[in-house]
Amino acid sequence: MSTTYEDNAEVLASIAAEGNDLTQPVTVDFIHFFADEASAEAFAEAVEVAGFETSTLPAEDADDVWEVTASRTMVPTCEAITEVEEQLEGIAQEHDGESDGWGFVGA
Repeated sequence: MSTTYEDNAEVLASIAAEGNDLTQPVTVDFIHFFADEASAEAFAEAVEVAGFETSTLPAEDADDVWEVTASRTMVPTCEAITEVEEQLEGIAQEHDGESDGWGFVGA
C-alpha cells in the first residue's frame, strides 16, 4: 500500500466516524496549484477531456499561484480517491503543477 492510500484511508475513516455516509456518491474536489495561467488552463483542459469538471481561481498577485479544482461525482472509497489522485497528479506534473489534496462538502 502506498502512503497516499494509507493517508486517504485514515481521512475517510475519520469522516465516517463523524457520521458521514460514504456509501453514497458525492462530488469530490481535487485541488492543484500552478505557477502561471497557461499551465493552469492546460491542466484544466486536459482533465476536462478526462471527464472532470473544473474551476480555476486566478493568482491574486504576481507571487500567488493559480488554483484549479478538478471535481468528479463518485462514491468516496479509498481505492477510487487514490486512483483519481494519482491520475490527476500525473497530469498536473505534465503542466508543472502540484496536488494539494482533496475534499468534499459535508466532510
